[in-house]
Amino acid sequence: MAKDSTIVRGPCYCGSVDFERVRVRQRNGEVYMTEFVSCHVCGVMYHRPDQPKPIEKMTPERRDFLKRIGWLK
Repeated sequence: MAKDSTIVRGPCYCGSVDFERVRVRQRNGEVYMTEFVSCHVCGVMYHRPDQPKPIEKMTPERRDFLKRIGWLK
């Protein structure tokens, strides 16, 4: 797996600048490339999407759901 130091802004907390995109092998054998990168030295993972996802608007249904699971009061 290739190292990619361009996908994280700045060094890791351990000082390393070598990262790689985290890949997951699915049950059907295909490899899924995630939105996470992992430091080669310490293994810390960072969320680095290629394209930021838009923030979802708060709907009454979403607000009720977030209240039910305890994320909103």
